[in-house]
Amino acid sequence: YFNGDKVPRDVDKAIHYFSLAAKQNYSAAQYNLGIIYFKGDKVPRDVDKGIHYFSLAASHNQPMAQFNLGYIYYCGLFVLRNIDKAIYYLSLAAKQYQSDAQFYLGSIYYEGLYVTHDIEKAIQYFKEASCFNHPRAKNNLGIIYKTGKGVPMNPHASIEYFEEAIRQKGDEVAMFNLAHLHFYEEINKTDLAKAIELLVKSAIKKNKLSVDLLILAVMKKYEKLNNSILEQEFEEIDKEKGHLIANLIIKE
Repeated sequence: YFNGDKVPRDVDKAIHYFSLAAKQNYSAAQYNLGIIYFKGDKVPRDVDKGIHYFSLAASHNQPMAQFNLGYIYYCGLFVLRNIDKAIYYLSLAAKQYQSDAQFYLGSIYYEGLYVTHDIEKAIQYFKEASCFNHPRAKNNLGIIYKTGKGVPMNPHASIEYFEEAIRQKGDEVAMFNLAHLHFYEEINKTDLAKAIELLVKSAIKKNKLSVDLLILAVMKKYEKLNNSILEQEFEEIDKEKGHLIANLIIKE
């Protein structure tokens, strides 16, 4: 009834049946009611009701409800930020292999904004999320080993994580970070062609930092800019959109 799947959509009926199931401790129904009320999806938003149903579902080990509560308290979405509650619920979800929860726990300990900075815990949670192919976790691990913030610098480990994020999810931020390594010779050698390839692909995904670095890479490669040659080079990287990025770089 809520989705209107082969029947006319009827939100009131959906809430009625979800509520019946929720009273019998069916966690998926509790979670769905939490989503409906917290988002105000076809009903007036009711944050308290949303959190109430998320809490019921979380108490029955529903990992997405646990993650949502953790995220709500971490960001302070319609509630006061509460980092202790955030860590509590994110930890429950992380134990059930919810990769977003593992990622945000890693971010909390890496940033050290509301808790003591703990690089070992950050790496632990990022690696757990990385095991479930979370691209942002892989990218963050790449950054940690690239910068050596709290750990020995390891450019080759950072390359592995950036390449995994790119291979699995086509992550444009990882593309930029890997191109940065190649462009600035942070791995004892430069590979300008590889840097340009990565930056073009990242720029196509609208990464503004990649556009800025790509301008520098083009200036470094060509003493005099030849528009047709640049368009041809970028089209070899991406047949459909390469010329658009070439025109953007020429204009900039």
